[in-house]
Amino acid sequence: MINRGIWSVADTFLYKQDDIGLPEIKESPTGLDSPAYKALNYSPFQATVKSGKRILNPTPSDAVLEQQLNYWINMDTMLRLGAVNAYTDNPDELFNKGKNYFWADYETAFGDFRRVYFPWDLDASIRSTTAGIYGTVTTGGRKATVTQHPYQQVILNHPTFRTQYNQTMLELMDGQMSVSETISFLNQLQPVLVDALVADPNGKLGSTPEEVVSHFDYLRNWVTLRDANVRSQISKNGPPSPRTAR
Repeated sequence: MINRGIWSVADTFLYKQDDIGLPEIKESPTGLDSPAYKALNYSPFQATVKSGKRILNPTPSDAVLEQQLNYWINMDTMLRLGAVNAYTDNPDELFNKGKNYFWADYETAFGDFRRVYFPWDLDASIRSTTAGIYGTVTTGGRKATVTQHPYQQVILNHPTFRTQYNQTMLELMDGQMSVSETISFLNQLQPVLVDALVADPNGKLGSTPEEVVSHFDYLRNWVTLRDANVRSQISKNGPPSPRTAR
């Protein structure tokens, strides 16, 4: 973060979200929580607090939510992180589990705060080519069902943020994550890594060059199928559909 110019010991708060539950504050110039953490005291950022049937910290309306999130969070980086995790079908991440990420709340040159998210624990990614990008899709019977974590319900179903999320996903797939770029990268990696992967005593890709090469073929096929599937989901904009603007 120092290299990105967003770290200052006087006004940067660093948090780690490990498993589901309360985050661990790693750095704090005051010894207390950041202004952003205190402001975003509702679902999905903090647990819902109830008194009987009444919710004491309700999530605000879409209009207020949009205003608050754009004030406290760099929403481009948050939605970009969500898009990459959804595309690669990462099962343990911010949007679908609320876990395995860092975030930094820091004061900008304008005197307000911004939150930036950083992922970790990406080893379970690149699974299904048909995984849902708005929630976890379960097939069975005549109709697929979609289960959503609170982050997906609140943010990805928000009409404005859904549009931004879709645009971000398409931007990535037309750019750094395009099929051609990814396959070109894999083609460059293959001759460099095959021997090393075969010799790796902890490797899981095979014990012969042919087995390792077949995994590169699998990845090239995976990204081709995944690109087509994600584009189809974006064109349908669901399921589920975003909420109606309110």
